[in-house]
Amino acid sequence: MKKNGIVSKILIVVMTVMMLASAFTMVSSASSTDRDFELVFYGNGTDYTGYASKDNGTDVYMKCESTRAGYAAWVKGSNYSYGYLDCSDGKHYYFTSNVARFMYSNVYGRYLFARIDGSCSYTSSDSIASGAWSPDSVYENGVLPSYDYMK
Repeated sequence: MKKNGIVSKILIVVMTVMMLASAFTMVSSASSTDRDFELVFYGNGTDYTGYASKDNGTDVYMKCESTRAGYAAWVKGSNYSYGYLDCSDGKHYYFTSNVARFMYSNVYGRYLFARIDGSCSYTSSDSIASGAWSPDSVYENGVLPSYDYMK
């Protein structure tokens, strides 16, 4: 009887460890690691971030830490060979310094990679925006929601 009780306890511990390990593996596999970006706008120009793998259906995240002029941003998707296509359903988001937002995208399930395009049409002088972005997001308090887009 004692031997069966010890075996049961060992099995419970092993199963618990395996479940926790698989949960952490699923969370860490998403591309929620922030990547630095720098968008350079020459006059009324556009620029874009690098691309990154889109691993789940969560919103794209962008935090502008510094910019001289506000800019609009939206999400594009690609499979490399097809170019980058708009995946924001026309939703554009306005950024100024120290603004963080979740951005709607329909990249996941359609394309493998996401990037963010930005346009600064509010000034005739050159401007640089910098900060961090992520193709997959994790909820963070104080970040503006994806439904708060430019109309």
